[in-house]
Formats: sequence, C-alpha cells, structure tokens
Amino acid sequence: MIHGSRLFGKQMVAAGKSGHIVNVASALAFAPSRMMSAYATSKAAVAMLNDCCVPSWQTRGIRVVSVCPGVIDTPITGQHALCRWP
Repeated sequence: MIHGSRLFGKQMVAAGKSGHIVNVASALAFAPSRMMSAYATSKAAVAMLNDCCVPSWQTRGIRVVSVCPGVIDTPITGQHALCRWP
C-alpha cells in the first residue's frame, strides 16, 4: 500500500492529473478481533496510511480514501487461521 500509493500519487502529480487513490482496508480496522489480530492490525495500518496521506495529496487535487468492506465469510476465519491466539 505504501509503495503503490506513493508511486501512483507521484505519477498523477507528474501528469498534472487529479483523482483518487483508493486502498482497501476492512471493517476489522475499527473492530479489534482476538481471532484475527494480525489481519485487523494490517487493515488498521492501511486506514491510517490513507489518513496520513490525505494532507500531502489533497493540495494537489488527489483524494486518498479507504474502502472498508464488512466481514465476509471466507476460509480466513476458519479453524486453521494463522493469526489465532490461544
């Protein structure tokens, strides 16, 4: 997210273009989860990165936003999830 946002932002500025940088986080960025602590932490970092980039890019006509979809039933939450704590 860091490198991609920086790369696209610089390219947009160099081209004189305004627009949006959209990074996907998760609703778990705002809801700590004992079962998915590493995942929730990484998604909170995405949301914070976007918040920190806003002041730098908005003066150049670039909006930075987070998309935070809700919880979706996938195998990541299953019995063998790597980020489970005892």
